[in-house]
Amino acid sequence: MAEVTTQELKDLILTSFSELDKRIDLGLSALDNKIDLKISELDKKIDLRASELHNKIDLRTSELDNKIDLRTSELDKKIDLRTSELDNKIDIGLAHVVTEIARLEGKIGALDTKVDSIDRRIGNEEIVSRSLFIAVIGGLVAGLVKFLFFSSSFA
Repeated sequence: MAEVTTQELKDLILTSFSELDKRIDLGLSALDNKIDLKISELDKKIDLRASELHNKIDLRTSELDNKIDLRTSELDKKIDLRTSELDNKIDIGLAHVVTEIARLEGKIGALDTKVDSIDRRIGNEEIVSRSLFIAVIGGLVAGLVKFLFFSSSFA
């Protein structure tokens, strides 16, 4: 057998390691390619699923917006109808109040006329009462004077 020198043995080991490194690098490279391919496939699946979910969300959002718009429109119509009814009731009430005010002003005017008439009568009666009182007092004074001064001279 031929003797293998240490140098040859070292070279052989280095060559083996070199080939092993190349195989490991090739295996790692193939594994990296497979991983990159799987990651790419997963990214595509994730993007597709995200796109589907965004479309579903957009569709549902659109449906909800339409429902909100429809409900808002219905509520606006109801509010407008109630506002119109209340405006009509207010107008009718104001017309009634104006009519009542005019009727009461007429009654107040008639009462003012009656009060003025009564006031004049009371004023006239007061003058007559004072005049009558003065006449009675004057008659009493005259009777008293006649009694005091003239009755003793005739007796």
